[in-house]
Amino acid sequence: MRARGGCVKVKARGEPAEKWPARARRGSVERVKTLLTFLILCGLVAAALFAPIGGRTLWRRAQERGVPRAVARSAAHGLRLAWDWVAGLQPSEPPRHPSRKAQAAAAHRVSREGIVAQPPKEKLSTSDKAALDRLVRH
Repeated sequence: MRARGGCVKVKARGEPAEKWPARARRGSVERVKTLLTFLILCGLVAAALFAPIGGRTLWRRAQERGVPRAVARSAAHGLRLAWDWVAGLQPSEPPRHPSRKAQAAAAHRVSREGIVAQPPKEKLSTSDKAALDRLVRH
């Protein structure tokens, strides 16, 4: 490109000649294609389950045969087995000595009313305690 006066306009490397946004990269097109394929596949599965074929849908036929209940029961059984396996990985006996955190928590037990006994904020001498007792009695 030539500018006025015969000077040549040089473009810096990597800088676009015009002030237009950069074109979309190939990766974004691939992601859109993948998403579109996934949505089409979900639509086909939904149509196969809920479109009436011979008067009843496949979902209704599966319910009549108890398939959803059996799948739910199997999933619950599998989760229970996995939970028991994870629980079996932990040591079965508790530690011999309670941690300092547990000892501190045991020191501040909660009463029936849910009130935690707080340590006194100030220390009174015996003469001050006696004076306070006299004031409270009157």
